[in-house]
Order: sequence, then C-alpha cells, then structure tokens
Amino acid sequence: MEKVLNAKIEYREGGRTKLASAQELSLRMLFDRAVNGDLDAATLLLKIRERAERYGDAGVEQIEISDWLPDYPGQSGEQKARELATSRKDQGVGDSERGAADE
Repeated sequence: MEKVLNAKIEYREGGRTKLASAQELSLRMLFDRAVNGDLDAATLLLKIRERAERYGDAGVEQIEISDWLPDYPGQSGEQKARELATSRKDQGVGDSERGAADE
C-alpha cells in the first residue's frame, strides 16, 4: 500500500506538468472539495490531520477557513462550528469512530 501511495504521478496544473505522490494528490483533491463546501471532505481532512498529529508527520500547523457562509445573519465562525458539532452529536455522527479511537 505504501508503494502505491508514494508512487509519483504526473499531472498538469496551471498549464505546467508536475510530479506528486498519489497520497499528495489525494489530499489536494480532498482539500479542494472541503474548501468548496463539502462538509464530509472537511471532516475527513480534519480526522487525517488529527491522526497525523498523534502518530507523526502532522504537516500544516494551522488551518484557516475563509469565505464560509453563515446560516443566519450575525453568526460567527465559532457559533457555526459549535452548532455543527452539536447537530452531528445529536445525529450520532462519529460516535463509533470516537469509541474506536479511544480504545
């Protein structure tokens, strides 16, 4: 599996040909989906970062989210994050993953 993830793949960006690992390209695509509003991609990206911090190779030190849309006028980013976490908890999203990570 490591061989596949580390394999170099040629791709085009901005009219130029570049090389990157399959793992890097997968993370780039996931990041693009997350910044374009895909909450599942954002959640997965944050889980990958958390795991990387715990087990090594954390990568970026800070994640900044900009151009987010509030659910109602005056809603802060902190409020939106808290309300999303509460709604996911109420729906039981992530409970099985949290239990497995704590074992």
